[in-house]
Amino acid sequence: MCSAYDLNRERLLGIAGSLEDSLRPYESDAFAEGRCDSMQKLVEQAACLDADLAQSRASFRIFMRSPDEMKPRATRPKGQLLYGFDYKAEWMEDDQSRAAKRGLVELILSPTVLKFGDSDGRNYEHYLVMLRARVVCERLSPTEQWPHPAT
Repeated sequence: MCSAYDLNRERLLGIAGSLEDSLRPYESDAFAEGRCDSMQKLVEQAACLDADLAQSRASFRIFMRSPDEMKPRATRPKGQLLYGFDYKAEWMEDDQSRAAKRGLVELILSPTVLKFGDSDGRNYEHYLVMLRARVVCERLSPTEQWPHPAT
């Protein structure tokens, strides 16, 4: 665990236990585990990452919806879409890039992470894409063709 931070271990164990209880009905033998071998370890790593980010003077923002979510609140549409919005290569990468796609996002697998500002606490008007969202886009059926522009 992160010894550099005074994290409440009992609280982390409670969170991990609650998550395991909530997810237990969805367990199956077909599930293949990834690099993290326990919910407790995953929660501890997330808490350490959160503590690391909190030490930075830069602002980190995580977006799990359409790119409209990244706009200032005043200009953001009221109904934020979870799917069916346009693919934006600057903030996303398609999980199945080999197949022909229409450009509409059907599913977001992981979020976009943006860093605003720098380590000196300046330049908040600029951002850096730290992690592009992994998405699945709508595919063309084998009989469909791309629409051709009117001439």
